Amino acid sequence: MTKHGVGGSATLAARRRTRSVVLEDCPICKHVHTESDARALAGLSETPKALEKLVRGLSAKGFDWNYGPGKWSIRQIVCHLRDVETVFAVRYRKVLTEKNPPLVAWEQEDWARDTRYAKQDAKAALAAFRELRAANLETLRLAGAEAFGRAGLHPEYGALTARRMFRHQLYHDRRHLEQIAEARKARRSHGAWK
Repeated sequence: MTKHGVGGSATLAARRRTRSVVLEDCPICKHVHTESDARALAGLSETPKALEKLVRGLSAKGFDWNYGPGKWSIRQIVCHLRDVETVFAVRYRKVLTEKNPPLVAWEQEDWARDTRYAKQDAKAALAAFRELRAANLETLRLAGAEAFGRAGLHPEYGALTARRMFRHQLYHDRRHLEQIAEARKARRSHGAWK
């Protein structure tokens, strides 16, 4: 029995219903994403401006600050966000146009190392991210809510719907924005990490 006197999975499912949205654990990050489709898409549209605000005024060396020893720099995070957007561009288009397409996995650490995020132009990466995000949001909005339940098959996470992907992507954005804010704060408080 729960503290409310009722037990079982039906109660859990009922507690996970809000604003007529059924909430599910995300297989990618293991969190429950509570945003409605409209709020998630609006949040995704706000990320480029939030990112631009966080990096405003950084020098080339400022993009090399990180939020802790051994952690990615601001430059690497911006490059990563651009590449995540690239990966999701393909995933969204596949699930919206094909029936149960395979979704290719990717190794973010390999991409960061082998494409030399640490040496890339962060401002160019930010501009590319902004353009890719706008294009992806347009694709999703034009597809419409009825298409958000279409899924592809990921080798590690199983079935991923467009809805599950964009809700996860908002969580992912927020985590990386927090890391950039932490890097700026750490730099002001502690100087550079060794």
